[in-house]
Amino acid sequence: MGIFKNSEETKTDEKTPLINNRRLAIIGTALAVVLAMSGYATGRAYCANHFPPGSIVCGLDASWMTADELASELESSVAAYQTKVTGDGIDLTLSAADLGMSIDARTVAQRALAKSNASAWPLGLFSKTAIATGMDISVDRQMAADAVADAVWTHNQTATSPTNAQVVYDEDQQTFVTEPEQLGTLLDADAVTNAIVDDALVLEEKTELNDDQLARPDVLSDSPALASACDKANKMATLSVPLTFEGKEVCTVTAEQIQPAITFDYSYGNVTPTVDFDSLWNWCYATLNDLVNGETETRVWEVNSWETANNLVPHIEALDSSPLEVSTITIEERPAESEGHEQYGRHIDVNITTQYARLYDTDGKTVLWRSPIVSGNPNTGYGTAQGWFTMDWRDEDITLYGPEDPETHEPEWASPVRWWMGFYANSDGFHDADWRWEEEFGGDTYLYAGSHGCVNLPIEKAHELWDLTDYGEKVYVHE
Repeated sequence: MGIFKNSEETKTDEKTPLINNRRLAIIGTALAVVLAMSGYATGRAYCANHFPPGSIVCGLDASWMTADELASELESSVAAYQTKVTGDGIDLTLSAADLGMSIDARTVAQRALAKSNASAWPLGLFSKTAIATGMDISVDRQMAADAVADAVWTHNQTATSPTNAQVVYDEDQQTFVTEPEQLGTLLDADAVTNAIVDDALVLEEKTELNDDQLARPDVLSDSPALASACDKANKMATLSVPLTFEGKEVCTVTAEQIQPAITFDYSYGNVTPTVDFDSLWNWCYATLNDLVNGETETRVWEVNSWETANNLVPHIEALDSSPLEVSTITIEERPAESEGHEQYGRHIDVNITTQYARLYDTDGKTVLWRSPIVSGNPNTGYGTAQGWFTMDWRDEDITLYGPEDPETHEPEWASPVRWWMGFYANSDGFHDADWRWEEEFGGDTYLYAGSHGCVNLPIEKAHELWDLTDYGEKVYVHE
């Protein structure tokens, strides 16, 4: 019994220090909790107006700072900002002063502090937390543009401009195709400024220029307008347009003429296939004259190449393959022939009414010579004698004299002529009249400025008649 008791007593002695240790542990833990809670509360209270540890604002470590302290740091950081601009031929360092930079640091700091989590401040001891607030940095864009302007201008002096995508003719494929655009090396000053400003707004200390800052072509290869222009140009190039004169086809304008004449207008962002006027004008002049120029006894005409080409251009551009009438210009209009000339065989017909003369061949139809005339003035009693006559006087380089003035005993007039062909008592005849303007011949000149009975001719026409006629030529003068 004594042993058991002793045993019990022994057990009792062993439990006593364990209980004391547990109590001490509990008390220690309690004290630690109390202390921790006190420290946490103190930290939380401190972070009510300070940034918790691990707070990153605008790239700066704001741990334990007040808003005013962070604002000061932000202002200093922006004031000390520099950026290195490189690439595309530019190597330039710009400062905050060059860019007119400023920051509303107080607003940024206060906004960041409001977003911070004071309750979670212990977490910041082990990790960092970025507080997104926006920087509220401003950059004077015009100052930035001015700061980089000289460098851009210097580079662009030797840079290559971008080339637009365009429609070209592929000789191998025998068709119009789209040729892609090319960037070149020319800088776009606005794009360069934008890149610098964008980086400065986030305090990026290096701006690397690339193709995004190069001047852009106005027309790109994926442009629907370019594809449409290419398609229309190919339709234009395969067009055939018949050309007619007085309703009869004289030739056809084909791809041989049209394709080389096709050009493209890239104005105002549009792409329009057009036809070069000069190209068609030259072709019309070189080709149509031999096919269309001509004359009848009452009209002489030639191709109006300018007007024909001017009509042909919109015809082709409208993809119109219907026939087009060639435009002409009347060079000379002649009076109608005298009735009955066919029955007289070879003779010179002088029509007083139309003031026109013709030399017919032996068939009475073929005209060998023709000319406007000025006959005698009937209003002064000097009308040209009418009827059938024979050319019976011919002479060269003579002077024709008028009647003698009874008072002076001198001729009333004297007219030197080179070619004289008399047909009426050697008083009326054909001769040159170089004192008259060309436009005076024909019309009604004879009624107020007619001759003294002779048939006046332009000098070259008188010479032609002299060479074609001889003594005995029949002459028919009539109204």
